[in-house]
Amino acid sequence: MPRSTSKAAVTESIDKAQHAEALSKALMVPSVPHAVVVQTYMRGVAGIDVDQEAVRNALRDEARAVVSGDLQSAERMLTAQANSLNAVCIDLMLRANANLGEYMSVAETYLKLALKAQNQCRATLETLATIKNPSIVYARQANFAAGPQQVNNGVPAHAGKNGTPPNELLEENHDNGERLDGGPPGKAIGSDPAMAAVGAINRGAKR
Repeated sequence: MPRSTSKAAVTESIDKAQHAEALSKALMVPSVPHAVVVQTYMRGVAGIDVDQEAVRNALRDEARAVVSGDLQSAERMLTAQANSLNAVCIDLMLRANANLGEYMSVAETYLKLALKAQNQCRATLETLATIKNPSIVYARQANFAAGPQQVNNGVPAHAGKNGTPPNELLEENHDNGERLDGGPPGKAIGSDPAMAAVGAINRGAKR
């Protein structure tokens, strides 16, 4: 094989690898594949072929706004979807009513579909309400520090499994048999001569 032909083959192989890598990275960008989906399904709405690059740029701008904390586009979308689902629900209910009394199975099918659309409408509105008014999460306090420690949330530190609180009288503790001595006072015990104080010691003149 001539050297020029070999060099051309290597260059072509590199170009294919670079193209495949660039295509893979492009497909990992969310706005790229979803632009194709939007373009395909919106063709019937617009009546004309929508420019794919324009759709991709619009999706990218929407995503950037959401990432920055602006949820107005998401709120508008959910509101529109809820209204569309409500319209579907009403249409299916009317179709169910038109078949009542004569085609009960058809009416039942339409009514089930209507209730599904109604449930989806409710879920969409619930999601919208959650975005507008997020719930508050209460977290229990936990202390993290170096070295051994003990974290007690709502439980006294001295309360063990079978422990007795410090202010509990032994008179009320009947489990371990400990009771206060409630008998009469005993008689005084006489002094012990062996334990009496030692008197003065007479020492000799010379030690």
